[in-house]
Amino acid sequence: MKRKIDILKRKQFKVKLIFLVLLVTLTACSTGNVMPESIESDKNKSLSDALNATSTSLVSTTIENNDSQISNNNFLNAWKKILKDEIILDSNEIALTKELEELMLWRGDKYNLNQYLFEIEVNNLTCTRIYNSMGWALFDQIHPIEKDFRSSHTYKCDESGDLFLFGSPFYYQGNWWIFLNIEVDLSTLDCEIPCGRSAQFFASKFKIDYPKDLLNN
Repeated sequence: MKRKIDILKRKQFKVKLIFLVLLVTLTACSTGNVMPESIESDKNKSLSDALNATSTSLVSTTIENNDSQISNNNFLNAWKKILKDEIILDSNEIALTKELEELMLWRGDKYNLNQYLFEIEVNNLTCTRIYNSMGWALFDQIHPIEKDFRSSHTYKCDESGDLFLFGSPFYYQGNWWIFLNIEVDLSTLDCEIPCGRSAQFFASKFKIDYPKDLLNN
């Protein structure tokens, strides 16, 4: 009888031992899958900070872009007020100008410098044609053919990148003209605040000194 009791006790002990091992294993697994509260809190805080930083950056960029656009618009509105009278070409002047435009179409790639009117002289400057225009200027008059007071450069007149001709040549009152960049005193401009500009240059029309006859060059 005593032997049976000992066997039963040993079996109960084994069951308890197995149960204890299973309990410890389950606890360990559960602990491994659950992030400690401090780590979880830090993770949530980092995510929140990142979202806030992104939101702040987007808002700041939007405000800066809006301010820049407003500043530029204010400048353009002020510039329009000081434009000179528009140049009006007659039918013959328009026809001659259009004819020159056809002749001046760039032929071939940028390395082909054998172009019509590749070199001209303006205001004692020798200027050569530009294949790919990047810079632009505000004119003090509306271009009579392009019908805008903004245009990109078409000729460069020095190697330092300070002097350019802008827009296409046009025939007016017996002479050929083109726009050359000039210095402008912007302190006299009646510009609403905020006031800023994106224009790189300012230009006014100058007579082309050479060649005299652009259509028979």
